[in-house]
Amino acid sequence: AVMDITEPELRGSATAYLNIFGKLGSSVAPLMGGILGEAVSLQYAIILVSVIAWIICGILFIALIFTMPRDVEKLREILRRRGEELNKTAKIY
Repeated sequence: AVMDITEPELRGSATAYLNIFGKLGSSVAPLMGGILGEAVSLQYAIILVSVIAWIICGILFIALIFTMPRDVEKLREILRRRGEELNKTAKIY
């Protein structure tokens, strides 16, 4: 999905940000689980952390339903214009 809405020259950075946030989430969840596990019970803490993570993911995916089609179309228009410009300046030998 990141590649569908990111200009080609920015795709490396976009993928890096996606990986950074994925790794941050993977490292914060055990910390939250440990803190909550000490406060209540480990079983309850794991369920709570999982549910919170899935709720956040669900909200973000619902937001994507409304924003992604517009972003995909915008990128297609940008790439179409770039292609037209290249066709105008291309020399065929």
